[in-house]
Amino acid sequence: MMKVSVIIVNYNSGKLLIGCVDSIFNNVPDFIFEIIVVDNASKDSSIAELEEKYGAQVTIIKSANNLGFAAANNLGASRTSGDILFFLNPDTEILSSAIWNEFPQIGERNIYTTRLTDADGVEYSNISAIPTIRNYVRRLSGKPYTVWAQGSVVIMQRKVFDKLGGWPEDYFMYSEDLDLFYNGILQGIYVEVLDASVMHVGGGTTATVWSPSDRQNRVERSYFRFSRKYKLMADYHILHLVGFIRTLFKHPEKAWFVYSVYLKMCRGSI
Repeated sequence: MMKVSVIIVNYNSGKLLIGCVDSIFNNVPDFIFEIIVVDNASKDSSIAELEEKYGAQVTIIKSANNLGFAAANNLGASRTSGDILFFLNPDTEILSSAIWNEFPQIGERNIYTTRLTDADGVEYSNISAIPTIRNYVRRLSGKPYTVWAQGSVVIMQRKVFDKLGGWPEDYFMYSEDLDLFYNGILQGIYVEVLDASVMHVGGGTTATVWSPSDRQNRVERSYFRFSRKYKLMADYHILHLVGFIRTLFKHPEKAWFVYSVYLKMCRGSI
C-alpha cells in the first residue's frame, strides 16, 4: 500500500503549526501516512504544544540551529519511509480528504502542487513563469512556456526527489523552490497541478520575524544567487529593468523601493 510522508518545516509558527497538523488528522487518508516536523530552533511554544497534543503520532526533529528551509526539508526527508514526499508549510491547512484521492496519480515525470486558497476561501495562483527572457517572450507570444510553483505545497515521488538531489541548499530561504523546479525542468521534470485545494495563510511565519524591507532584501539576495548559479545574469538585469518600468506605471509608489533593493544588490550591500 502507498505510504505518504508529510514533511513540515517549523520556525516560530505558533498556532499555525497546530492548525496544519490538525487539518491532516481531521482529513485522514485511506492509505498509510506519517508526519515529520523539523523545527528550526524555534523560540515559541509551537513544538511543546504539538508534543502535548499528538505525542508519538508526529515525529519531531529538533535542530539546535536554524538550518533554513531547504536544508530542514532535506533533513526531514532523510528520516522518512514513504513512497511519496509531501512538503507542506506550517501556515497551510488541508481543506478536505479529497486531496488524498489525487495521490495515486503521482508519477515519475513530474513535481506536483495544488491549487491554493487564502483564509477567506478565495483561490489564487501559485504558479509563475521561470524568469528568463526567452521564457517570458514565449508566454507573451502565446507559446508554451515553463513554470514553477511556490514551495508551500510540493509533492513528488521519492525517486524524483533523489534524482533532483533534494532541495537546493544554496539558499537559506527564498528561491529554493524556484531552483528546485528549474533543476527539474532541465532534467525533463515539469510541474503538474493536482485537482485539489490547500489553504495558505501566507507569510504566517516570516511576517512575524522580518520587516517588509528585510524580507525583500532576502528575496533579492536569493534571486541573485539563483541567476548567478544558472548563468542567467543578463536575464536578471534586463528583467529587473522591465519590472521597474512596469511597476512605475502600475504602482509608482512602490517602484523606487523595489528598484532600490536591486541597486543595493548590484553594489553588494545586501
